[in-house]
Amino acid sequence: GNSPSSISSTAPGFSTDENVMETQNDSNSLSSSISPPPLAPAPAPLIMNESDLRMPDSKAEKLLNEKQQIEIQKQKIEAMLKDLEEKKEEINQYFLNLSSKICFISLQINNKLCGDILIKLYHDAAPLTCEYFRSICIGAREFNYENSTFDYLMLNTFIKGGEVSIYTPDGKR
Repeated sequence: GNSPSSISSTAPGFSTDENVMETQNDSNSLSSSISPPPLAPAPAPLIMNESDLRMPDSKAEKLLNEKQQIEIQKQKIEAMLKDLEEKKEEINQYFLNLSSKICFISLQINNKLCGDILIKLYHDAAPLTCEYFRSICIGAREFNYENSTFDYLMLNTFIKGGEVSIYTPDGKR
């Protein structure tokens, strides 16, 4: 029995039936091979819509949305205000033009109120005179035609009245 095949050795590189048995796996030991584990199936792709990305309960998102809505409303209101200002200016210009052409005076005859009379002013022909007369009629000066007498009142023609006085350009007697 000293044949080379029957000599038992535990030296590395030599293989015997005993060595083979010791290195084999039993059911409770780990695999001695370095091979990778079997491949698992790949997970399904994650498909999300934009609506899935939103967080409807997020306070920050709600506040951001409110801020955007406020900015939109603010721009609409600013545009409306601009339109209103332009319309107001147009109306003011109309009345400015109209007011430079007409004037009202309340009239009493024998201490009995007869109503207002409309006086048409020729503003294009005499703008300073018309503006001066109008300012007296509306009480914009320190004096007015209150308790003044009219000598003549001729419909659709002319009015002559009031005290005959000399006034300086600043409106003082």
